[in-house]
Amino acid sequence: MADKLNITLGAAHLNHGIRPESKDEQSLVAKYCEKLNIPLITALRDVPAAATREGKGLEETARILRYEFLEHSAEEFKASLVSLGHNTDDQAETVLHHIIRGSGLRGLMGIPAKRGIFIRPILCCKGEELVRFLKNRKIKYATDKSNMENNYLRNKIRNTLLPMLRNEFNPNIDNTLVRLGNNISEWWEATGKRIENILEEYEDNNNFNIPLDKLDGLGDFEIYLLIDIALKTHLGIFQDIEKCHFDAAKALLHSGQSGKSINFPHGITISLEQTSLRLTKKSANKSYSPPEITLPSTGKYNLPSWNMSVKIEQLPFNEDLSFLSSEDEIYMASVDFPIKIRGRKPGDRINPFGMKGRKKLSDIMIDKKVPLYKRDQIPIIEDKKGIIWVPGVATDEKTRILKKTKQITRIKLIRDN
Repeated sequence: MADKLNITLGAAHLNHGIRPESKDEQSLVAKYCEKLNIPLITALRDVPAAATREGKGLEETARILRYEFLEHSAEEFKASLVSLGHNTDDQAETVLHHIIRGSGLRGLMGIPAKRGIFIRPILCCKGEELVRFLKNRKIKYATDKSNMENNYLRNKIRNTLLPMLRNEFNPNIDNTLVRLGNNISEWWEATGKRIENILEEYEDNNNFNIPLDKLDGLGDFEIYLLIDIALKTHLGIFQDIEKCHFDAAKALLHSGQSGKSINFPHGITISLEQTSLRLTKKSANKSYSPPEITLPSTGKYNLPSWNMSVKIEQLPFNEDLSFLSSEDEIYMASVDFPIKIRGRKPGDRINPFGMKGRKKLSDIMIDKKVPLYKRDQIPIIEDKKGIIWVPGVATDEKTRILKKTKQITRIKLIRDN
């Protein structure tokens, strides 16, 4: 069909290093590709060793390594699509497998006909049809004998449960299971896509910061669906997330308690901010703590750890200058050098403009509705007497410019794009 479809074909075969006959299967594929003049990429992966090293099951490890190999092969070929060989039998087994395992609705969709670069054009064909097709054309094929062993749940479903259901309950059970998967897929197109669009709009490097007003119209099940899609589709987490986790996330959202968070398996944190629901991975959720920097006097200094530079100068008093302060620029009564720029610390306090007494910086940030994930990214600026300025959050009362002030200090932050 390549000429009719105006496509160029390549083939990729991964030897999983599990069975002795794998070499013969690879040779069979290589000879057929040579006969058809189709370029072939092959590779060997020691799946058992990788499974032991990663502490994962053999089947899961094989799947992960197989898809990685296929993605790399597609890059090598500059291919836009990768065609896989899943068929109707695989679909029925998958849906039944997910029912037994207690899957949610999305799991009942089974295997998608297309996901990303992967397509499954023979998902509508039964295994016996494919074997008949090969035999009629005298094309040699290999059978994985390990599929007949009942040491895996999927094999038990294939070899024991499905035959029993066909013989004793429903001769068309395969079609029934496939139809169930198709019905759920249609539901997904109608409902799930809307949730997916929300996630795509507010995703940033596999983290999500979703405005609460975008969640107002969602019911409990749609909240579950949103978190489920984020975990599986975007973060690749398919295991160890149970109903209790989703219930905790819904309770967090309904509580309305800003600043609270819950931890999911695999380093996932879900936190409720003043105006948003935030979902982060552990690798992207580490505290941002650049080194403390001491600036001895006036001048311009580069602060690469903060992705900015700072300019400090002292000016003669001018009453009008006090009105020019902004989030990144401050005019204040003269400070006591040296100035330090650092990250926040537990117990930090400041006496904000117009208030009597010192107040915890953490409380001020809550009052100012500073999102939790941003609080460690704001520089704390202090002189010998303590904190004088937290840009965009608070300025200490002791820096207030008065009529008796003779000299003022200007601090300007220039942020890198």
